[in-house]
Amino acid sequence: MAVDSEGSEGRRARPCALQCAHIAHDIFAYLRLRELRHRVPPHFLASQHDINATMRGILVDWLVEVGEEYKLQRETLHLCVNYIDRFLTHVPVARSKLQLVGVGCMLLAAKYEDVSPPTVDDLVYISDNTYTRDEILAMEGAVLQRLNFDLSAVTSIAFLPRFCTPLLAADATALCFYLCELTLPEVGFVQFIPSEVAAASIHLALHTLRLPSWSADLEAPPPPPLPRPPAPSEPRLLDAAVTGYSRARLAGCASALYDLHRTADVAALQAVREKYSSRRFFGVSTLQPAPSSPVAA
Repeated sequence: MAVDSEGSEGRRARPCALQCAHIAHDIFAYLRLRELRHRVPPHFLASQHDINATMRGILVDWLVEVGEEYKLQRETLHLCVNYIDRFLTHVPVARSKLQLVGVGCMLLAAKYEDVSPPTVDDLVYISDNTYTRDEILAMEGAVLQRLNFDLSAVTSIAFLPRFCTPLLAADATALCFYLCELTLPEVGFVQFIPSEVAAASIHLALHTLRLPSWSADLEAPPPPPLPRPPAPSEPRLLDAAVTGYSRARLAGCASALYDLHRTADVAALQAVREKYSSRRFFGVSTLQPAPSSPVAA
């Protein structure tokens, strides 16, 4: 990958199956099917009577800081938010227990994704002893049961290696990851499927950096699966820029993402912006937003 996909600057990026030409197209098609399986209804919080979108946003903002504190994978944070939203879709939660749900989901996501996840005692400490060890373990079990032990959700950053890696420099790729992560505290973005958010992120990143913002290559439909792996004598380049989305199809998501990026410096929730202001991510959150939406370009 173009940038380190780990939570820690010192770790090496893990190999990505989407960069293996002979299986990438099959995997991409599978991910596009899987992302629909765990889709959250746009108005999933309507069934909650004691919590709202603002509270959810504050929780996710805090979880960004937790991920940084324990140097967790980027994917861990995205999975955690997916687990929270799926749980809240079905289970009424008191506002006093919302952070507990977040902690339980972070514990699950870290166990699923990280080599060295934080311990339960770590999470007791970072939540300022608000919840006991037993309460966190009980919530972890409740979330597992509610999710039917199905933890392999597909998130937006699962698609970015395919969309970005051969196409963009490291700083531009970091900007794509930043834009994807900016959407996590914003409940309005659950109306868009993960691949759409990923494609809109690369669209806006290219526009922000004044690079050609779209092309036929980016919107071409994914090619069919290969019938067999290519032999060594017949190398095949990975067409990793393909998104399967037209520019028109991305207009709604790209416009919403542009508005989010344009106002990020004055937003109440700043954890994502502070995270990506570091040298590790090339300070991409300090870049000046584009003067106009990519939709209007």
